[in-house]
Amino acid sequence: MSGAEVRTVATVVLILMSSLPSIARGASACERDVATCQSVYKVRVHCRGPGEVLVQTGFRVQSLLPGGKAVKGILTSLHGVSECTDQSTIDAIRADEKVWVKSLKIVLVDVDSDVAVLDSQELSTNKEGFESAPARILEEKESVKVWGYPRGVERFDRSFVVDSPPLRVLREVASDLFRGVLEQRRSPHPGNDVLVIIGNAAPGSSGGPVLANGKVVGLLAGGVGELNLSWVIPIERVNLELRSKPAISKRLSELLTLNLGDDVRRSLFAGEYLDDSEFDVCKEDNPPICCLFESKCDRK
Repeated sequence: MSGAEVRTVATVVLILMSSLPSIARGASACERDVATCQSVYKVRVHCRGPGEVLVQTGFRVQSLLPGGKAVKGILTSLHGVSECTDQSTIDAIRADEKVWVKSLKIVLVDVDSDVAVLDSQELSTNKEGFESAPARILEEKESVKVWGYPRGVERFDRSFVVDSPPLRVLREVASDLFRGVLEQRRSPHPGNDVLVIIGNAAPGSSGGPVLANGKVVGLLAGGVGELNLSWVIPIERVNLELRSKPAISKRLSELLTLNLGDDVRRSLFAGEYLDDSEFDVCKEDNPPICCLFESKCDRK
């Protein structure tokens, strides 16, 4: 896989996303949907050197299917945090810009589904979070809504349409260009069923909740730019285990040796590394949380 081929796919992803409508931005989205804004988070991952931050999306859910098991933390995509160690810094800002959770750690994972749960003592134990519903109940051409942070800066909610058939094996969805990457990483496992939706996942949207009738049916995980398709991890397929289990720790160590290049991350998965300089800098008399939101920051 040449760098030129990957850059071409990345360009196609971004061009197609920029041309698609039905995006609600900024405060207006939260004014219309207060409950959702109390469940969605911008996740900032500092697992590389100084000045680099990966931005993706996360959310809280009241319980997972099947069985209704409660989950306290923030669900997000594992591929965005798999490079992190216990010394790495992960924080998250709630979509309504009223909560900033620092010192998040990976506590639960499902390597096969490419899902991680982040938790912190600072994270509340209240009832915020989406109700869940199985993705398998969705029909072709049904509308779903995705929340995310394209390019890591501005949140949006956008409508997608379920493809036909709705559920497909991941290796059948992925392009020839990236099928080998999936087979090598096996996270997400290429033999898993995924929900396929029409439209491209912009970088920064990884881990975003996919909603049908207000209930979360899965996590947005990645896309195939040249086919104008994105794939979603069905919420009912998530089977979380403790990160500390020896078998899980071994698999996570193996993923570290298969580190994603930035072009692959943007094209195959919807994750995006940004330079810290792309975030606004606060004046000293502003509260610290203002540094994380463009509308509330002043440049020096």
